[in-house]
Amino acid sequence: MSAPDSGVLVAGNTTYRGAFAIVSETGEVSGTGTVEWANGERFRGSLVKGKRQGKGRFEWTNGQWYEGDWVNDRAVGVGVLQFAGGNRYEGAVQDGEPSGRGVLVFASGDRYAGEFLRGAFHGQGSYAWKNGNRYEGAWVMGKKHGQGRFYWASGEAWEGEFRDDLKTDVGREITASR
Repeated sequence: MSAPDSGVLVAGNTTYRGAFAIVSETGEVSGTGTVEWANGERFRGSLVKGKRQGKGRFEWTNGQWYEGDWVNDRAVGVGVLQFAGGNRYEGAVQDGEPSGRGVLVFASGDRYAGEFLRGAFHGQGSYAWKNGNRYEGAWVMGKKHGQGRFYWASGEAWEGEFRDDLKTDVGREITASR
């Protein structure tokens, strides 16, 4: 194993800047710094035998980026995911997608806080629209589904069962208190 030093290491179409060293006969690289690929993508953080590990930031060429935990080359744990379109997620991630508890703020000003599964609202959560409306309750794969309460900006509400993003006949109107 060669000792890491601060500098530039080039292997194929990948450039490593920082304290990196080749650590195996197969050319695996370990160390800390910035990795740049020929397609313009980049990673800042630590590599262990060629795999992202610990804290780091990956940037795509379209402006999207993820900063947070890496385990065995996978974005797993807690982090921030800034999407190219302006949406921003903070919370638990699994394989680079929102999974677990987190908050997603949309470029439009809408906001969801709650549970996610593979990038979709799933479990208990609250969605607040910029116009003042909001929903609190159960979600299944991105749709209101199960028990919940929908509030209009006027203060009126509906509480009951939702199915496939729609109110069902099982519920009741709640009038705004004046």
